[in-house]
Amino acid sequence: MMISKTIRDEQYSEELKCANPHRLKQWEIRRYHEAVDAHRLELSRKSGRAIEWRKAEQDFHISKYNDKAESWRADFCSLICPKRSTCLMAYALAPMPEQATRCAA
Repeated sequence: MMISKTIRDEQYSEELKCANPHRLKQWEIRRYHEAVDAHRLELSRKSGRAIEWRKAEQDFHISKYNDKAESWRADFCSLICPKRSTCLMAYALAPMPEQATRCAA
């Protein structure tokens, strides 16, 4: 029994792998650089002096990266990726339709 469960788990995890990983990574890298640039400008404006990109990047990792990374992945997988209609990861990350959360009473 344990063997069949392991095989089933491996098959499921294989199905949930990204169908377009190279394009996803390129898209995430662009979003990351744009977000750090925006964060650097925000920090510079608040402090009244120019903040270096590296320091802004460090602060971005501490304060905002985890939330942004999740939303970038969800946006790409559910809205942008051309393989989204056949990718289970896109389905798993897609936001639930508003009507699905309403009570049918």
